[in-house]
Amino acid sequence: MCAWLSLGEQRAAVHDWSGAVESARAGLQELGKLFGFAARLREGDDSTLYIGAAEDEFKVGHIRAAAKGMLEMLQWRTRLYVRYYADEIAE
Repeated sequence: MCAWLSLGEQRAAVHDWSGAVESARAGLQELGKLFGFAARLREGDDSTLYIGAAEDEFKVGHIRAAAKGMLEMLQWRTRLYVRYYADEIAE
């Protein structure tokens, strides 16, 4: 998860927006397998809506906006994951 976020941020830093989108998608997909983990933490979580909006941006050619939105949501979901599993994650 964090590796995908890091790679996506690196791609964005060099304005490889398509690469950033692909990295964010991969991270969200990987995390998605685990995201059901924290239903109680997800109360009020609108990240699915934001990811959908980013996908819509991508479809109409706003690749930079899509990348930024997806990376932001990957970061958010990663923080939720870390918070939920804080006692089990090795530093």
